[in-house]
Amino acid sequence: MTQSTQKQEERGILRELLSATGIRPVCSPVEGEKPDFMIQVSGRTVGVEVTMYRSDKTVARVGKHAVRRRQVESEWESFEGSSLGFRREHAELKDVCVLFRFRNVVPPKQRYGMFYQEVLQFVCSKQQEISTGYVQFWRPDFVSPLMTEYLQAICLRRCERGEWDSNVTAGFVDRPACIIAKIVAAKGGLAKAYRPAAELWLVIGHSGRPSEMVLPISGVSEFDASPEIQRSLPFSPFSRVYVFTAMGLFKWDKMDDKWQVQ
Repeated sequence: MTQSTQKQEERGILRELLSATGIRPVCSPVEGEKPDFMIQVSGRTVGVEVTMYRSDKTVARVGKHAVRRRQVESEWESFEGSSLGFRREHAELKDVCVLFRFRNVVPPKQRYGMFYQEVLQFVCSKQQEISTGYVQFWRPDFVSPLMTEYLQAICLRRCERGEWDSNVTAGFVDRPACIIAKIVAAKGGLAKAYRPAAELWLVIGHSGRPSEMVLPISGVSEFDASPEIQRSLPFSPFSRVYVFTAMGLFKWDKMDDKWQVQ
């Protein structure tokens, strides 16, 4: 992620926070670093540090190197986005939905073109077998080298508008409490580097990606019951911590020392 893309993401999270809480700064947020923004609220200068929740779970290995879930998702997004032009150029792919079941990771960028060609040839060879329900083909069905190397299986079905999807976009969502605690500890450890402010808030964003989805099954009680979070919060420099979750916006306030749904 480039610095400009990251800053754009941070602005979006801050806008979402202000909208969800009804907080109305008296002037536009001032951008910077450590913290990311300064806002004026009720005559007080509040520093707002913004970050994105990300799972640190290892989902694959390439040689001796561990590959994190977000990296795999990012590689899939690049792979799928780069395929759009190729798919538009080939009518054979316009009414076929393709579900890739990768063995480990997607092909590297320098192999995209060759891999797309192999998929095209495979789809053309299976036209008579494709129906409105998914038909699954396994590695013994593959005759091309890259499909054999990277895929465990491929599923094809006839549809109105062809789309590509993969097993990379699915998977179990991690329990978030431990990762939230790590974020609080890491950001809190930068306390001496933050610009002076009357208060310091931490805002943690999320998305629909499995690696960035915050899903506390038990609601706010899951955060209250987490010993990792309880150890990290009281001694942090943050007077408030906001966490966007799939169940709404959660807020911790140092005055109450408990979590609540905003």
